[in-house]
Amino acid sequence: MKQLFSIGEMAKIFNLNVRTLRYYDDIGLLIPDKVDEDTGYRYYGSAQFERADTIKYLRALDMPISQIKRFFDNSDISEMTAIMEEQEAEIRRKQEQLERIENKISNRLEQLKRAETQGLGKIEHRTIPPRELAIIRTEVTTIDDITVNVSGLRDKSMREAVVFQGKIGLSINRENILAGKFDKYDEVFIILDPADPYEGERDKIEGGEYITIMFNGSHDKAARYYRKLLNYMSENGLELADDSVEISIIDSGITNDESKFISELQLKVK
Repeated sequence: MKQLFSIGEMAKIFNLNVRTLRYYDDIGLLIPDKVDEDTGYRYYGSAQFERADTIKYLRALDMPISQIKRFFDNSDISEMTAIMEEQEAEIRRKQEQLERIENKISNRLEQLKRAETQGLGKIEHRTIPPRELAIIRTEVTTIDDITVNVSGLRDKSMREAVVFQGKIGLSINRENILAGKFDKYDEVFIILDPADPYEGERDKIEGGEYITIMFNGSHDKAARYYRKLLNYMSENGLELADDSVEISIIDSGITNDESKFISELQLKVK
């Protein structure tokens, strides 16, 4: 007489929840060898052991229940091969997604740590690589204009969520900076990570040598820091090489306390 095991024993042997075994039975994935007509108790034999072992193996590969059931409904080598290939492709997709997330976290951490260590109001020389932008070419005169334009970028061109924290920027063209006109911005943009799913117009900030300064406040506080960097360039024999880059490091996305807002001004020099 073959040996049968209760659902509780089966759960212990395979480290499964009893509710999970009941669910597998309900969907026809792992049907007990016998069900007691009087008590409704489920009992399992060696055939179910082999099937349960395969289910555990496939679940360890993060394979969804629907695919596992598909395999057992059409059980053969070619079906297993097809399912494995599908799962391999899905794992690669998840790995790429995790790499994108890791890069976003690393970039944001580097930015926040620099805000802590550089100190506000201190001028720093930095070599900055080229950056890609999602850009709206428009005149911007108020903070509300910035919010509206960035919202427009979200609605128009981004099918997936793109993290905007620490990536929203403004620019004043070189001629206006040299003329001391700091009250009107020529561009609002978002700095894109390489894998950001943006389908609209892209632009680029050229890499090179920059002088940068972090300051307390948002873009409406930037004028004095433009002057400070221009004076520094004059005193050190540097020339302004391009339009400005202003980035919100800490804004209302992180804190409601405007006294804790931090922005960074970057001017490319030669």
